[in-house]
Amino acid sequence: MKNSLLALSLLLILTGCVKIAEKKTIGVSQCSEDIWREKLNRELVIGSYITDNMELSFLSADDNDEKQIGQIKDFINRKVDLLIVAPNSATNLTAVIDSAYDSGIPVIYFDRRTTSEKYTTYVSADNYEVGHTMGTLIAQHLEGRGTVVEITGLKGSSPAIERHRGFADALKAFPGITL
Repeated sequence: MKNSLLALSLLLILTGCVKIAEKKTIGVSQCSEDIWREKLNRELVIGSYITDNMELSFLSADDNDEKQIGQIKDFINRKVDLLIVAPNSATNLTAVIDSAYDSGIPVIYFDRRTTSEKYTTYVSADNYEVGHTMGTLIAQHLEGRGTVVEITGLKGSSPAIERHRGFADALKAFPGITL
């Protein structure tokens, strides 16, 4: 009995000294809902299984700048610990994301970014190079002559802007091609 009381007392003392990890909240602001973005969200959920102290909050702007601005303001007000964001447009979301960054929230741009340098990291393809490669391949296929119609992504999104710039720069080397 004496050993049981001693063991129980020791257990209570030790567990009283253990600091329980504070729950961290990650706000994920997607520009839209599609298969690719759903895949990212699933991967984030799977990644969160390695810890019990992470909460993920997913929102989609449905291709609407004002809606995404409001959602990011809500994440700022909730004081999330991390913001992962795919901005719907490169210019209209700059101020609110800068505000999140300035308030001390680390910002990870995923696939898209704004015109600001206020972010923690950026994860994406090299969209300029993607456009440049496609422009070069198309020009070579057309043997340097012809007319090309470019179909872009969402107007104002950083991938569409960067891919177009790369595409147009590649075609400059082929004066016989009209864009």
